[in-house]
Amino acid sequence: MELTASEIANIATAIAYLIIPFCLIYWLWRLRKYQLPWQLFAHLGLFSAFILSCATTHLLGHDSWAIYPCALISGGEAVALILSARGMADNFIRQLRAQRLLKGFLDNAQIGMMAFDAVRDSDTNEIVDFRCTLENPYAIQQGARETMVGRLLLQAMPQHLESGLFEQYCRSTAGENITAEFNYPNLGWFQNRSFPLLQGFGVTFANITALKNSAIFDRLTGLHSRQILDQTPKFNALLYLDLDRFKQVNDLQGHAVGDEVLQQVADRLRHSIRPKDLIVRLGGDEFLVLMAIDDAAPQEVALETAWRIHDAIQKPYSVNDLILHIGVSIGVYLAHKDDSLESAMRLADIALNTRKAEREKYEPVVLYKPAMGERVEQEYQFDRELKQAIIDGQIVLFYQRIVDLQDPSYPTVGFEALVRWQHPQKGLIMPDDFIPMAEKSGLIGLITNYVVAEAYRQACVWSRFDKSLKMSINLSAHDLNNSEFLNHAQKVLQQGILKNHDFVFELTEEAFADLSQAALLNTIKTLKAAGAGWAIDDAGTGYNGLGVVNQIGSLFDVLKIDRSFISGPKASLLLCDAFCAIANHFGMTVIAEGIETQYQAQALTQSGVQFGQGFYFEHGEPLPAAEIEAVLQAEWNRVRTQ
Repeated sequence: MELTASEIANIATAIAYLIIPFCLIYWLWRLRKYQLPWQLFAHLGLFSAFILSCATTHLLGHDSWAIYPCALISGGEAVALILSARGMADNFIRQLRAQRLLKGFLDNAQIGMMAFDAVRDSDTNEIVDFRCTLENPYAIQQGARETMVGRLLLQAMPQHLESGLFEQYCRSTAGENITAEFNYPNLGWFQNRSFPLLQGFGVTFANITALKNSAIFDRLTGLHSRQILDQTPKFNALLYLDLDRFKQVNDLQGHAVGDEVLQQVADRLRHSIRPKDLIVRLGGDEFLVLMAIDDAAPQEVALETAWRIHDAIQKPYSVNDLILHIGVSIGVYLAHKDDSLESAMRLADIALNTRKAEREKYEPVVLYKPAMGERVEQEYQFDRELKQAIIDGQIVLFYQRIVDLQDPSYPTVGFEALVRWQHPQKGLIMPDDFIPMAEKSGLIGLITNYVVAEAYRQACVWSRFDKSLKMSINLSAHDLNNSEFLNHAQKVLQQGILKNHDFVFELTEEAFADLSQAALLNTIKTLKAAGAGWAIDDAGTGYNGLGVVNQIGSLFDVLKIDRSFISGPKASLLLCDAFCAIANHFGMTVIAEGIETQYQAQALTQSGVQFGQGFYFEHGEPLPAAEIEAVLQAEWNRVRTQ
């Protein structure tokens, strides 16, 4: 059967009609994830039915029955369009307005906004790049100054791979919301917030360079803060400043006055340095001056600047009708080419603290010398050895007898426990050679706790010879400022073996200067209630002389006369009468230290001094516990035979 040209044309037209609904169905399936209005789907359905009717009409002929459903559907579509036209128009207008609102928002927003689709490897499906699909004007202005839309991220900005941003964007594509800060070369600091989108991620970002710059300035003084040091400024000389007596001003006058003083210090520093020098407030009362000196004599320039700063800061400060005085110590370091800023600061600080530690040689401006570094290294090594000594039990106690001066046989009535370091190579090290280091390094607490526990234990052992034997140990201000000492001492005393304040803590008058009276009284009363006795050591030589005895003498049980009053001229011995009178007034017993001659022992006995200690007496030098044990055994045997 041969087809006429008209029939062939009708079949081709019908096939063309049939393709249209299949395309519509395909696009409806692709758009299923989007929230499109239902009217659109209804119209597309009616339109598809109309197209099918048209195709059928062409196949069967215009005079076939198919013309009737085609006309019916066409009429229904017309009625549906009339009924939904207003709703669709309103919806279209709303969408148009939303698009314009979004465009206005994007165009005027003061943060960058961009969207990217992921570009994936066809084999592994891994993300290999991102293609920009949207950006607002701010993003163009703050970025590369040219549009990114359509471009690949890593091709336009390969530094994103090394900076970690590409990894962040991959994680955001996988579903994470991430906020991070990055420094773009030649652009500044930006804060990025990335979040997942359908095929990739979106990102908003803001330029925070100004905020970062504000962080490099100290709010109180207006000087640079230590954050400026992250930018590694150039220098070949460094001044490390530490204000003297500022803490006292802050504590006594309050922080408001202290802040005003710091502001005046900052002004004086600005007027004391060269225009190109950099001043940094490190924090508290510490400052740094970085100097890039082109002069042929950098040492002279650095020292001249340091002394100019010193002289300026030394002048009085007027704050709220108060006249205040502070000082400054300055460590100076001349840097070498290979010196890092951290290393230079450490060496300048060494120069500063080396001289501040040596009060008798104190100088306000000190130039670093290699010997200072060697000394610090030696101190560091010594500190390590001391830590190991505590662990290994090299810290030991020696005991010096305290005797009854009123008994011609000078019997033992007690002991003073004296700490020693039995070094495996250096031998016996005296306390003056390691206790200051222990105080500086914070190890003094461990040593004191050992001394308290061991001296108490030994006193308990020797109480079998005489239950009235006393044991005393020395304390420093460092000990009393340590809350752990108080807790440890209370635990030791709670054993309750020694009675009647037979375990005595000795405190020098020097220590009173470093303690608040309230803290001192609290510690004394607490341990006294736990059964301890208290002694004023080196009486008459320290802070406020006998004024301390006059203020809190009633809390003490023992007054120890310093050896300087014993070994001096005869006039000094006459002062012992005064000490005895003061002690009797407060109900204290008196012990004289450093007795080395018969004359001293007799003179003290005549003055009414009850007890003494020193090399004059047999076995009067500090001895190990084993030798003291033998002395006590001999005394006990002698008493038994009498």
